[in-house]
Amino acid sequence: MLATVLESGLNFYGGCCGTGPGYRPRTSREVRERRMLAERTGISLAEALATPNP
Repeated sequence: MLATVLESGLNFYGGCCGTGPGYRPRTSREVRERRMLAERTGISLAEALATPNP
């Protein structure tokens, strides 16, 4: 699961002022759901993985 996130190019660097990196999937199910979202919509896997509610 972590390998999928890292290979997609999504990173864990936070923004300024402690805003954090935003949403990241925590379970294998969330990764699968976002992978299907990327395939279905044509958005990049990194963008799909950063989407909180697919």
